Amino acid sequence: MANDFIKAQLVEVSQKIDRDELKDAAMRLNALAKSAPNDARIYFVAASLAKKANNPVAGIESIEKALDLAPTWVEAHVEHIRSLSQHGQSQLAIDAGNEALTLCGDSLQLLEICSAVAEQARNFAAQAAFLERALALAPRRVDILNSLGVCARQLGEPKRAERHFTRARALAPGTVLAIGNLAAMAEERGDVESAARDLALARKLAPDDEIIAFNEGAATGQTPSRMPEALVVSLFDRHAESFDRHLVGQLAYSVPRRFSEIILTRFPDRSFNLLDLGSGTGLVGVYLGAFNGALVGVELSGKMIEQAAKHGLYHRFHQVNLLDALAATPPEQYDVITAADVFIYVGDLSTAIPDAYKVLRPGGLFLFSCESTDVDEPDLVLRASQRYAHSEQSIRNLCSAAGFSAVTFESVDLRSEGGSPLSGFICRAERAL
Repeated sequence: MANDFIKAQLVEVSQKIDRDELKDAAMRLNALAKSAPNDARIYFVAASLAKKANNPVAGIESIEKALDLAPTWVEAHVEHIRSLSQHGQSQLAIDAGNEALTLCGDSLQLLEICSAVAEQARNFAAQAAFLERALALAPRRVDILNSLGVCARQLGEPKRAERHFTRARALAPGTVLAIGNLAAMAEERGDVESAARDLALARKLAPDDEIIAFNEGAATGQTPSRMPEALVVSLFDRHAESFDRHLVGQLAYSVPRRFSEIILTRFPDRSFNLLDLGSGTGLVGVYLGAFNGALVGVELSGKMIEQAAKHGLYHRFHQVNLLDALAATPPEQYDVITAADVFIYVGDLSTAIPDAYKVLRPGGLFLFSCESTDVDEPDLVLRASQRYAHSEQSIRNLCSAAGFSAVTFESVDLRSEGGSPLSGFICRAERAL
């Protein structure tokens, strides 16, 4: 009877949390904790209160208290693992996942959250281990087979990856994901004919899928003018939580820092309004720090916006395609526009550059980075990495045609890729006063 009473009370508290009545919810939880100090459910709800109050540390402490009281409670373990990951403690989250599996035994619910956390942390070996255990529980789950194939590709094990994708396709012949992955692998090993055949089949099965159409065009020697939004969102949502650690820490990514140096040299009084295209996790804002003016981010990935918002530097975000954002922005709104490693996912810049000119105020500055084409390549190339490369000359032509009075280039190593520096350039385009 007492347990029923507490359950009813916790339902009411959860409703208060949903309505943002956090102070009242906290008072009710404190009273319940005094009357039933050993009821793990109270601390589980307290964790959701802390999360709503943007206090992740208190949330983790609450869920750990719940687990002390109920060590085999699967849902509490799932929330613990998720909370640690969201707080940037990826390895602790993976360790907590292994401990949960030891205490509770293998369950798909636990293995799936563990796999997701390992993927976010780019720990593909750990992810593969979790997925193998999940597959043992559900050997006909096509989604697990596909994820295992993707993991194997990340780990440089193409034969193993192909086995998983082939098995997924055998279990569900119409699974577009497996067919698309097999096509990508065929293309990587130079078997263009097989890649085109598989993608044509995938296109037949899913005629409205923009990603398949994009991949089919690339596989048949075309250069699609732009990357599908769904592909960009999928890529960045998946890696948002580990993005900064991986890109800056492991791949020596320094473009946003260089942007900040150029901007602060140009505006030493730190007074300007800035539009950050493809704002990602907010690295441009982080390197600039506080300044006098508005900082507005444009970003397709909601997960990336969540990460950027944590810095408390951006005044607002627009979750929209940057081409649409530029087209919709009234003239002469910003002193600076930045696009750090963004146009590599856009491709054709014939509207982006003129629209950026329109949006800039006289005397404004447009900074963006691109991957470089080789001398014997076309002006626009779609690499096997599914990123675009641009020639300096084509960018110069577009900037001049748009009306920029001065266009200069700085050669840079954008990041490390496969252990080697990736060549690119920073373009600085200025609008005359």
